[in-house]
Formats: sequence, C-alpha cells, structure tokens
Amino acid sequence: MQLEKKSAEAGLRATFETFGIGHQLTVNATHYDDEQKDFGRRSVPGANVTTNIYHPVWGAAADESWPAVQHLENRLASYGVADTLSVLDDRLQLTVGVRRQQVLTDTFSVVTGDRTSRYDESATTPAVALLVKVTDDLSLYANYIEGLSKGAVAPITSANSGEVFAPYKSKQKEVGLKLDLGSFTHTLALYQIERPGSYTDPVSNVFSFGGEQRNRGQLSRDLARQRDQPHQQGLLGHAVDVQPWPWGSAHCSASGDHRFLTQYRLATAACWCAAIRRAMQ
Repeated sequence: MQLEKKSAEAGLRATFETFGIGHQLTVNATHYDDEQKDFGRRSVPGANVTTNIYHPVWGAAADESWPAVQHLENRLASYGVADTLSVLDDRLQLTVGVRRQQVLTDTFSVVTGDRTSRYDESATTPAVALLVKVTDDLSLYANYIEGLSKGAVAPITSANSGEVFAPYKSKQKEVGLKLDLGSFTHTLALYQIERPGSYTDPVSNVFSFGGEQRNRGQLSRDLARQRDQPHQQGLLGHAVDVQPWPWGSAHCSASGDHRFLTQYRLATAACWCAAIRRAMQ
C-alpha cells in the first residue's frame, strides 16, 4: 500500500465574561486529505511442483509483478465553534458547539486513471457537554456529540472488493464521574456509539452496510501517584468493556446471526518511576 497524507489546522481561543457568566470561546478549522494506492499480492506458480527436502526441485519462479488494485483519494474538512459557559466559580460548566463537516471521496480506475465514482457529503453536527463539580474532589459529566466519517471500503477478500460506501454519521453519548484525591484519581464512564453496521454476508460473500450498530461500553481508569512527588512515580490502570449490538439489520433480524459482532474486554496496567526515566536518558 502506498499512502500519502496531508493535514492542516488553525484555531482561535478567547476568554471573557458576560453578566457574571464566564466564556471560553473556541473557533477552529481543520483540513485533511490522503491518496491511497493498493497493490495486489505476488501470484503463485501455475502448476504444482513435486520435490523433497533431500533433493529439492524449486520449479519456475513466481511472478514478481505487483499490479495496482485500488486508487482512492479522500478529503475531509471541518469548521467548528464551541463555547464553554461557567458559573459558581467554574463548578458548573456547559459546553455547546456546532461543526460543519465535509467528506469527499473519489475512486479512480487503476487502468485508465479516470475517476469512476465520487461521494461528496456534508453535515452540520452538534456537540454538548455538562460538567458539575460536586466537591473539590468529585466531578460528574455528560456529553453528546455527532460526527461525519468517510465510508468503509469492502475488504479484498469479499466478492465486491474495493467498493467504496457513502460517508456516514455517528452519534456518541457518555456519562461519567472523576474522583481526584490527590494521590489517587479514578474515572468511571458509560458510553454508547451509534453507527451503521457493516458485515460480509456468509452466503454471497458481499460486504455491505446493514441497519445500525450500537457499541455500548464501560471505561474505568485509575491513577495512583505520590502526593509530594506527582511527576516521579505512579501506577496507571485501564479497563474497557465493549458490547456491540446490531439494530435494524435485516441479516441479523432474520437469522439471529451476530457472529460479525465481537464483544471484548481489555485491561492494561503500567507503572513508571524516575529511575526508569533516568536509565532511558
């Protein structure tokens, strides 16, 4: 695969007050584009070769050609504005924002170089978040955000290999809490992500989108450190539990087949200290 990426970002941030309400205003613009060219694998010999380990017979060399099989170009642009309003000495914070997103995907013939298809989709998506500092140590939060993403590409093993699908909109909801006791920080969150479900039909071997997939999960993160030396040593724990559910998929509704959805749990732990950092210097 040959992949070339370019990106740029610019933004403006301002802080001010109106009628006793604090504001943190952010305006940003991002641009990203890439060009992806995929090449096929080396072909295998056209005939079987009889050999053994004592008197090897190698046969004809395999073809070393790597023909192009796919050529895609993507361009993503985003323009957003968000304002965080705060009152009660920042104990209550409300963030509201909006983004204008564009996803442009072009597919080209690997033989002629001509463009064979184009998806040009735009969407205005909202974002809102609420933070409540119950005490100096405990904070509660909730947020909701939508986003526009480029469409999936059918894998090379499917019958419709290389087919590009239209951009899609995803939605994410999250609620959680954060407990900071100085020497110990704990974060617990529940979230749900809604996006189109994709699968390869086991009978036709055709890759497609079907219905909606909801990924529901729990996130737990712990950080322990010395209070008098917070940057010297610590222990970090991280756990994730994700449960994907099909919703409105014709294939799953008819057959009850959820094999293409995988529930997984992940737990990690890491520790660091000043001695390790000194050894790496």
